[in-house]
Amino acid sequence: MIDIKPDGRNLIPEPIEMTQEDAFLQFLRSISGRHVDFFPNPGNAGDGVIAYATYEMFRRYNISVTPHRQEETVGADLVLAGGGGNLVEGRYNQMADIIRRHSHVERVVLLPHTIVGFADVLAQTHTNLTVFCREPVSYDLALANGASKERTFLSQDMALFLSDDHFSEFFQPGSGTLRALRKDGESAKTIPVGPDNIDLSLSWNGDLWGSGRFSMYVTKSLAAYLARYALVQTDRMHLAILGALLQKQVHLLPNAYFKSEAVFRHSLQERFPQLRFIDDPSAIEPAGEDTGVLDAELSPGGAHLEPAQTGRRPRPQRGPSIGFRQFLDRRAKKLLSPHLRRQAHPNSFLPAFGAALFETADLRLQRLRFFSQKDYFEQHPDVAVSGMRASDHALRYGMSENRRVFKPQTIARVLARAPVPTAVEFKQGHPPSSALQQKPVRLYVSSLGNRYMAEIAEALAGDLRQVGINASIGNEQDRIEDIGGARLFVAPHEFFSLGRGREWLRPDVFRSAFLFNTEQAQTHWFATTMPAILAARGVFDLSPQNASVFREAGIPSMHWEPSTKPRAVWLRDTDWEHPLIRVLQTHKSEQESANWDTRPIDICFFGNESPRRHVALARYAEPFSQYSTYIYCRGQARGPMLERSQEEPLTRIAGFVSSRSRISLNIHRDDFPYFEWHRMVHHGMASGAVVVTDPCLPHPTWKPGIHYVEENVRQIPNVIDWLLKSPDGRSKAKEIRSNVANLLSQPVGVRDPAAGAATLIGQVMGWMK
Repeated sequence: MIDIKPDGRNLIPEPIEMTQEDAFLQFLRSISGRHVDFFPNPGNAGDGVIAYATYEMFRRYNISVTPHRQEETVGADLVLAGGGGNLVEGRYNQMADIIRRHSHVERVVLLPHTIVGFADVLAQTHTNLTVFCREPVSYDLALANGASKERTFLSQDMALFLSDDHFSEFFQPGSGTLRALRKDGESAKTIPVGPDNIDLSLSWNGDLWGSGRFSMYVTKSLAAYLARYALVQTDRMHLAILGALLQKQVHLLPNAYFKSEAVFRHSLQERFPQLRFIDDPSAIEPAGEDTGVLDAELSPGGAHLEPAQTGRRPRPQRGPSIGFRQFLDRRAKKLLSPHLRRQAHPNSFLPAFGAALFETADLRLQRLRFFSQKDYFEQHPDVAVSGMRASDHALRYGMSENRRVFKPQTIARVLARAPVPTAVEFKQGHPPSSALQQKPVRLYVSSLGNRYMAEIAEALAGDLRQVGINASIGNEQDRIEDIGGARLFVAPHEFFSLGRGREWLRPDVFRSAFLFNTEQAQTHWFATTMPAILAARGVFDLSPQNASVFREAGIPSMHWEPSTKPRAVWLRDTDWEHPLIRVLQTHKSEQESANWDTRPIDICFFGNESPRRHVALARYAEPFSQYSTYIYCRGQARGPMLERSQEEPLTRIAGFVSSRSRISLNIHRDDFPYFEWHRMVHHGMASGAVVVTDPCLPHPTWKPGIHYVEENVRQIPNVIDWLLKSPDGRSKAKEIRSNVANLLSQPVGVRDPAAGAATLIGQVMGWMK
């Protein structure tokens, strides 16, 4: 449990500029001094701003809170579901799922939200659900869809409970214009997105907002960035609100549905006179030019287009609930500007890829065995009645809307049946040809992502150089231009979603784009990077099963792991002062790996937290108490291990701790038994530890009983006892360590995977006859 209390000058609660009649404030006063269970709204940095404002309100009203991740279920008396725009049927369903899962608790409260559809969820307002809407359109829609008037209230967006001087530490005049237009499925596509644009909100995206402090860091990072500009032009509502709170001139453009304009008319128009709603795209100067001031003819309340034929295709009807356009026809035609009665652009995802690449991606998705139209329609019944093909909807909308694209049961079935490739899939008898060696290969990895992805990129580049390929490394800050060779994007789920990475989603880049995927198929990140995978020239994957599935879908693919050598030295000089090293009370003179039998740590584990790991480690507490153990389970809310942060050394520390341990433990984060190369091989085997893991999918090189020990997760303490205590077990541990050392010490030959990867690139690019 996190007890939210003021703990610093920047966190001190402050007066809230809102009338005392506001129903939401009355609710907060009614629970002052209580404890609540809180599910923050997942999403981008705008949702982080909402979360930050929510934690501030909890502090003001002395409410202690336990944050929860999206997949959790609690049995508390009072559950709060975070504010935002997540209860929009056909676009998002996370908050709906949370509310449904908690129909058994005494009271669920949805914090100020935009609401469209979800009649089944709103039916809970007649039992245990209370709903706060952040603008009147959602309020009327909720009532039209059957919500109880006694438990449905009108309030305002959570960020607007922050006072006008809340961000005074960042006040400065600023200069120039920030154009921050969204590139996801909520974009109205009213103006072109040019090279000067940065979709700043996507620098963070996911279920990240369970920490008040992390939400504060992200919000204040955004504030510091916006403070440099005089004018902010955006269709991201919370960038607009943040810009207004920073006393900037702000031009707020519409999103794909009514959300932004409805909030503007309800809460922003009077409070922030320097914030204008711009509905006329002709009022914005062309992308790429200096966007200075708007047309002087625009009215202070915002510019409007008269109803016109836009040539946009109607978006398919979604679900049985009363939709927004049905509702407008009945009750709200006079409430909002004509923009809200126009349809969203049909190609709401991958618009920059063009028709040819989209068709390629669509065909590959239909062939991908992880995907099935039946599964997609079962998971999204609103799409089933829309008339759209499942693959078309998934690419245009579903992936960008964070919908579940693949059914977990199907993924498990496909992985279990996937053929295991040979250790090297391209068996050339000689190194890459001189013609191939003359072509450069540039590897790209996000500078905003996890440090270990950069380590993988460095290892891959080194392997390519070993076989004569001119390999170099860059990041999303590079100039986007033809390099005369191939591009290899490492960890595309990070590269194309963080910072300027989304600007690289364009046809000229993908003409030479190969991807190195590190994500497992059941994860959210795997689904969000699928458009890039499906459009790439080829894909390399840490998982041999993933590579086989991609190849069957018509994507040139192969399994490729960076080469690994026995490693004794892991730490840099600066790492010795890190708290996780200092706790070991070890010295620099002990850098070399100790003899296995005398290593000071019996069992170590390094990994991110997950419910499955929590259960396993709790079960191991008693049997492991007799051993010297080092268990580090990292909170997901801590975000990526960034370069030049205190957490950047963690991958090196994990390797060092393994080199001081006899057993390196691997526990899968969920029920999908991927072979986790980074923990098992790069850290565990390379450092001379014996890897003990719950069962893994088959691997072409590393075999259970020969290179590592595999056991049911419940029996792992027993097999560790055997390895550490019995003569037979110690003999088996010695045999395994010898087998691993022999394999890791083999010289890199012409049949090395890097040579196969270079050959695949050359064949696809037409560099080889």
